[in-house]
Order: sequence, then C-alpha cells, then structure tokens
Amino acid sequence: MKTLIYACMAINIGAAAFLLFSIFSSGQDSGGKAMVLLPILLLIGCAVVSYFLMNSGHTGWALVVSGFPVVILAYLAFISFT
Repeated sequence: MKTLIYACMAINIGAAAFLLFSIFSSGQDSGGKAMVLLPILLLIGCAVVSYFLMNSGHTGWALVVSGFPVVILAYLAFISFT
C-alpha cells in the first residue's frame, strides 16, 4: 500500500513540476498563469498531506488524498479545452 501511495505522490509532484515548467515556457497572460498556479499548489498540498497521513498510520486516507489530484488534472484539461 505504501508503494502505491509513494507512486501517487511522485506523480503529483511530477505533474506540478511539469505545470510549473509550462507556465514559464509558454506565452500565457497573467490570467492563464494564475489559473494554472492554483492547481500546482493543490497538487503539492495533496502530496504533503498524504505523506503526513501515511506516516501517522492512516494509509487509507493517504491513498484517497494522493489519488484526489485526478480531479485537479481533470479541471486543467477542462480549462485547456474550453
């Protein structure tokens, strides 16, 4: 179970790093950068919270929190296609 949680946390941090890189490499205006900055903070926050939950013995909740960013990435896909 911990391996799956660590994998989800790595995916969360990797997605946040990719989004951070894409903010600085694209020619977005400040509104577009702000719409991507909040999901970056949420992805990092989910990884941190799931790490602390896992270390306190709540592996079930840690897995839920580490899998929650699917909703955040779906939001990013929605705003990029509309």
